[in-house]
Amino acid sequence: MIDSLTDKNRFTILVADDSEASLGRISGFLGEEGYTVKQARDGEEALRMLKAASPDLIILDDIMPNLNGYKACIKIKEDPATRLLPVILITSMREQADRMKAVSAGADDYLTRPIDKTELSVRVHNLLSLKRMRSEVVLSQRLISLGMLAGGVAHEINNPLTGVVTNLEMLRSRKGKFSEDEILQICRKNKIKGKALKEIRDYFKALTGKEEKKRRMIELAIKGGRRCSRIVGELLSYSSAQRKWIPSKVRLKEIVERSLSLVKGQFRGLNVKIDFKLSHEQVEAMGNKWELQQVFMSLLANAFKALEKSEEKNLSISISTERNFAVVRIKDSGEGIPKENLESIFDFFYTTRDEGEGFGLGLTAVYEIILKHDGAVDVKSEPGRGTEFSVKIPLA
Repeated sequence: MIDSLTDKNRFTILVADDSEASLGRISGFLGEEGYTVKQARDGEEALRMLKAASPDLIILDDIMPNLNGYKACIKIKEDPATRLLPVILITSMREQADRMKAVSAGADDYLTRPIDKTELSVRVHNLLSLKRMRSEVVLSQRLISLGMLAGGVAHEINNPLTGVVTNLEMLRSRKGKFSEDEILQICRKNKIKGKALKEIRDYFKALTGKEEKKRRMIELAIKGGRRCSRIVGELLSYSSAQRKWIPSKVRLKEIVERSLSLVKGQFRGLNVKIDFKLSHEQVEAMGNKWELQQVFMSLLANAFKALEKSEEKNLSISISTERNFAVVRIKDSGEGIPKENLESIFDFFYTTRDEGEGFGLGLTAVYEIILKHDGAVDVKSEPGRGTEFSVKIPLA
């Protein structure tokens, strides 16, 4: 639910009305509620502003020049990119047939003049709440699908991986039939000496070096295989966790360190200077280990991505406590986020990356997961001075 002024600041409402008095009055009401308001003077201007303004809800006057509210609403609902956008039509008509005209155009709700401030507030609140719940359902379905995919992949990999590790361990434990000393004893018994004995000694000397190299290679392969096995185990646990959300006492240091380890591997060669600060060795919170790991992996991946084009590659991570909350801060020295984008970074499917680089789910998932943990997530950024994300989670 939308129940705080800070929360409302994240929502942008586009109001289209050709009457300056009406436009100012509606915008004023919504501004007092804490919403961000964009204005258009007719339906065509409203449609042009859709992409740039990225509104969460549109309020259209029914009678406007160039393109009236009904026709603008129809165009919005016909476009696959905007059809789920909530629309409120404002009409002066009070007859049922006129109200049905608004519904037939695809409007999610309607208001009749004169506009009542309380009624406007309630209808906007309800539509934005429904929009958020719809987003949460879609996101939840995607996360469940991801969990099922993770489980399926893990099961497919687990059996052959177990066979690989087992065979490597058998190869490591296998020894040659004869040792060097045993071979030399046979040589002496058979009176093999001189150049022939020297050649045999040299052979074993060279062989020993090769065997040591082979042994080290096998050890590395076993180590890598066991690491893959642990990751597969975590995928299976993650898959199970997605089906049933079970909060428990978790140690944030371990989760953040694990997340950092997984993310760093994707950005080898960046040479990032990492400063990890702890106010206490063990800060414990109540939450779901796998979902919190998803949160920190997403925030850390964003930080590393921001540092790719930055001359100074500094990353600061801190874990502290404030009153009844554990606080994790992740700060990078990257290029920063423009002010006009800050209001939208947690929005569903919002992304500034090139096509194919991201789906716009990362920060939305972060926001929804932390809300589910009864926590809060905040961001501070300035172009050229980096970005800091703060995550608050109730202490255990």
